[in-house]
Amino acid sequence: MTSGLKGRNRLLFILAIAMGCVVAALFSIYFVNRITSKEPVAKNITIDSKTLVALGAMRQTSTRNGIKEWTLDAESARILKEKNLAVLEDVSVFFFLTNGEKIHLTSRSGTIDTKQHDISLSDTVVVRHLDQILETDRLQYEKKRHIIYSITPVTITTPRAKLTADRLTMDLNENVVQLKGNFEGFF
Repeated sequence: MTSGLKGRNRLLFILAIAMGCVVAALFSIYFVNRITSKEPVAKNITIDSKTLVALGAMRQTSTRNGIKEWTLDAESARILKEKNLAVLEDVSVFFFLTNGEKIHLTSRSGTIDTKQHDISLSDTVVVRHLDQILETDRLQYEKKRHIIYSITPVTITTPRAKLTADRLTMDLNENVVQLKGNFEGFF
């Protein structure tokens, strides 16, 4: 009976040493990872007397009646104190159409009204939908009517055509685009 206890004690001793080694290895991995990891650094964030909050990144999704209308991502955002406005840098917006397609907008800068959820984009605005590309200097989105519009000249390029106009209105509910003003096209 004594030999059975010695064998059992030896097994328990070996298991205790193995568990101690595993705990020591896990602690070592945690300690090395803690020493070598770097904290993420937010870049290009400036805070002034008009800024309430400055964010290193921002994501916002807008829904209406449970249906996702758009998702906005920005590399940085400043929410202003006196206004219901967020000033955005490096903006990307996806609009979701009723037929399941997406429209992708990008720009270097923009703003979003934090109450009305209207969006203004500027500085190299590019809109992509399927094989169509729209380029302009400024573009607005009005949430209440669910439209995108530009009062600055626009250029629309497709594989088979290039169109330019002074103004554009895009109804996202009806999937209809209207071009107005000095309209030119090459087909």
